Amino acid sequence: YISYLFLFEFGRRLLNLTHVNLPWWSIAIPLFIVLAISWFPTDSWTVLDILIGYFIRFPAGLMAGIGFVLYYRYNYDALKEYHVKSYFNITGYALILWAVFCGLVRSKGEFFPANILNIESFFMSLSVPVYVFRSICAILVAIGVTGILTIFSSEGRRQIAESLRREREAITRHEKDIAR
Repeated sequence: YISYLFLFEFGRRLLNLTHVNLPWWSIAIPLFIVLAISWFPTDSWTVLDILIGYFIRFPAGLMAGIGFVLYYRYNYDALKEYHVKSYFNITGYALILWAVFCGLVRSKGEFFPANILNIESFFMSLSVPVYVFRSICAILVAIGVTGILTIFSSEGRRQIAESLRREREAITRHEKDIAR
């Protein structure tokens, strides 16, 4: 469950980079709701799992996904030369879908919406486990993030080429000075 708190914080910070400012304490509200509600029922672990899906996983995936899409749009001028728009979109939309499949489609519970939309009803409706869709989303996120990381590779090559160019110019100036 702690990893979803990190995803929540990642999504919050990514959105903040696009000037959609969410305060640092925004995780406290859903976390308090989850812990408070799950404290009372007899099957508190199941309720905790369901509520973490609704209040932590779903908003975390949603914020991260929207954050990737908005980040590209906000930084379009700086990123267009790297041709990574499709990677940002793949990552963003796959995270949004993951938020739905992993955040909203939870174990069956005794309360709404877990009593209607759950892992069992999903399988009965589509005859495919929700885990297949979650896995596809995870693979798409991995592909998208890998593509986004090409920025670092391209930027590193550009910086090396620029350094080499400056070094050659310095050597040429030095050789001219020696010749004079």
